[in-house]
Amino acid sequence: MTKSRGGLVVDIPPEKLDYWNLFMRFSPLFVSLSLFLATVSSVGYSQNQDDQVSAQAQIFMDQAALAVQNQQWDEAIGLYETALALHPRNSKAYIALAQIAAQQNLPGKAITLYKEVLEISPNNQTALIQQGQLFAQKGAIERAQANLSRLNILCGVNCANNQNLKIAIADASNKGEILASEINVTPESESQN
Repeated sequence: MTKSRGGLVVDIPPEKLDYWNLFMRFSPLFVSLSLFLATVSSVGYSQNQDDQVSAQAQIFMDQAALAVQNQQWDEAIGLYETALALHPRNSKAYIALAQIAAQQNLPGKAITLYKEVLEISPNNQTALIQQGQLFAQKGAIERAQANLSRLNILCGVNCANNQNLKIAIADASNKGEILASEINVTPESESQN
């Protein structure tokens, strides 16, 4: 059988014509499927890269951990920040910096650092728990409960990881109730002009 394509005449034997039609019918499907698989595999590859700290950054992380053990906070902070410069999506370094900030009584900074972790890894349970505890300490009960709700979705309502956050929320709620009961409301006297 003879086929004409754009001025080009192609002579295709009849037994191969069925294969040609089959190939032309399903080739868009195979091209789409291969593009889909390439996209999915590249997304998975990039997510795994966030979990794996580069070898250079790990050297600084190890040195920073030693500095933390020796309570050399400024040195540890500098080393963790260097590790972040080498590997910007290093959630372990952000968690370590947040823990140092919390120890130095800087809860706002720690909360911000935990937010960075959750932007990299939204399901990071350590960040959710510790950020939620800081929210509770600051009196932001609703935000702490939002973290607890997320944890309940991730590991279940009776998960052992949630217990510390549940306790922190209960303590903060009780503290708020006690403080509210200590307030005596008296009518203000008329201001004298």
